[in-house]
Amino acid sequence: MNTNTTSQHLATTGAKVAAVLAGTAGVVAAILVRIIWAGLSASVLWDWCAVPVFGLPALSVWQAFGLVLLVRALV
Repeated sequence: MNTNTTSQHLATTGAKVAAVLAGTAGVVAAILVRIIWAGLSASVLWDWCAVPVFGLPALSVWQAFGLVLLVRALV
């Protein structure tokens, strides 16, 4: 291989690695947004309905996310 071909190979390999890392970061970000959204929406709905109707304590976002996971596991 000459130096021109080697530098082209390194450039395409670097671009592929960057694309994989960007895709992985995008997936991780999407998962985190989904987790926070599920907990936040469950927490707001809980505080809106269960607290005034049944007198139950309010839930934090993480407690609500745990409740969402529990319900999904049981259903």
